[in-house]
Amino acid sequence: HNEDYVQCTVKLVMLLPIDLSLLATMVVQCELKVMLKEQEKALTSTDGLKELEWYMPEEFIGDNLFQWIVEMHSFNEMLLIAKDLKREKVNLLIFEIGFLPMYPIGPPFFRIITPCFLAFIQGRGGHVTGGGSICMDLLTSNGWLPSYSISIVLMQIKLAISNLDPKPARLALNWNMPYSVDKSLVSFKMVETTHSWTVST
Repeated sequence: HNEDYVQCTVKLVMLLPIDLSLLATMVVQCELKVMLKEQEKALTSTDGLKELEWYMPEEFIGDNLFQWIVEMHSFNEMLLIAKDLKREKVNLLIFEIGFLPMYPIGPPFFRIITPCFLAFIQGRGGHVTGGGSICMDLLTSNGWLPSYSISIVLMQIKLAISNLDPKPARLALNWNMPYSVDKSLVSFKMVETTHSWTVST
């Protein structure tokens, strides 16, 4: 956990969601409780956080129930993205998870705030769009199931970023330039339209 690094990025989060249902509130509260329990358990063992592969900074928990900041870390050292991160002295990806009004019937919105990746339209992989959103069917209305837990989705995202097919994920030359919210949303909608997926709103 790099508190200073994370602190510099949290000013770039999405606007507060509105019109969230009682069901959404209850499910998000339950998910948060489960996540924190998993994290607390991981912190009690030597390699627990490394095996967990994500971390929710405590200083950002509680300010807004419907927007989470989550760090993703501990990529396989043989991956090019892991080597890029090490070269730039960055040991994690910072994600924002935004819970939309239709949650849990519809998916939450996952996006990378920083670092910046080479997009797949530039010949690279990792399922990261040019705006930092994640191009995966399970994050659309077509592929989402209300039974999906956030920790499982994070695991699937990490697997997608680590996937070498068709191309390995790499950091962009301007890797330290955070993604904007608007660009993340536009990129996600463009890609889902290309795939004829349905975007949750």
